[in-house]
Amino acid sequence: MTQQPILLHRPGGSLWLCILCGYDWPCGQARVELAEEFRDDFPGLAVYLAAQLHAAMDDLMGGPDVTAAGLTNRFLGWARPLRYAQWHCGPCQPARSVK
Repeated sequence: MTQQPILLHRPGGSLWLCILCGYDWPCGQARVELAEEFRDDFPGLAVYLAAQLHAAMDDLMGGPDVTAAGLTNRFLGWARPLRYAQWHCGPCQPARSVK
């Protein structure tokens, strides 16, 4: 089961805006919080975001300038594995030799 993250920047209302900053959720800070929360569980992050996308589609589809592709990009587009690794990996470390 995917954990329910504790976020300061979380969605509120039927427009899926961040309750703290007012930007489209997931806002930039929510993405940072989610990357930290799921730092060791990328599949869990993907499942969580997909569930949020599904719920948001119920609220947002049919609105002006709202498309399924746009919502998919908003919720999932930032969370690709390569990008995800860049959010939390910190400074590069030299490779360890394998013996």
